[in-house]
Amino acid sequence: MSRLAHLTYTRFPQPGTVPPGDEHYSCRVYFHRLGDDQAKDALVFERPDDREIVFATALTGDDRQLVIAAFKDASDTSEMFVLTSSPSLPSSISSSCWRSDRSRA
Repeated sequence: MSRLAHLTYTRFPQPGTVPPGDEHYSCRVYFHRLGDDQAKDALVFERPDDREIVFATALTGDDRQLVIAAFKDASDTSEMFVLTSSPSLPSSISSSCWRSDRSRA
């Protein structure tokens, strides 16, 4: 699939779908095919166990892996997830996770 045909992105809940003040929590990663309605976007990753985590995403050059960096506040702890799929992301996903726990000097 052409890299110009799709993208991944993060989004937060729409105001009104969560209690007031919670719109900046519960970040999720979505897969979007260019030209499709955003309502059709597939949820590919979330961390419902910790609503304060936010993500940054990148697809590898061959579009077969989605790298997700997970951050919480300004902490020294971050996680990297690598989701592997067929060239037609987001079907069949398996993941690996790396964690960095750095102590402040």
